[in-house]
Amino acid sequence: MAKKLSGKLDVVFLSRISPTKNLHFALAQLKGLHGEIAFDLYGPLEDKAYWSQCRTAISQMPDNIKVTYCGEVQPDM
Repeated sequence: MAKKLSGKLDVVFLSRISPTKNLHFALAQLKGLHGEIAFDLYGPLEDKAYWSQCRTAISQMPDNIKVTYCGEVQPDM
């Protein structure tokens, strides 16, 4: 298990990218945080207009917050 480093937060969002899942709200909450934050997004882009709004929010993040869209995750069957 990885050790928690003070001042650093790694977050994973694993869900469909749609208004129902409220990614835009999560992004807004990150904006005011201090410290080094990595926010990795995984999931299908269900709503292109909503994803555009989220991308705008991502582009306005301060330098201490890195948001990365990592694509879809396929179920392992």
